[in-house]
Amino acid sequence: MYMEWILNSLAWYQDQSVQSYFSFLLQKSMKYSEQKRKKK
Repeated sequence: MYMEWILNSLAWYQDQSVQSYFSFLLQKSMKYSEQKRKKK
């Protein structure tokens, strides 16, 4: 039971970090495309 809880929280934490990482990448790419548009 306790081991299961640890594994579940680990999986949840990994999900969260992956989500935040992808949103971070998304924000960076959006900012980059905005800068490219402004330079034109």
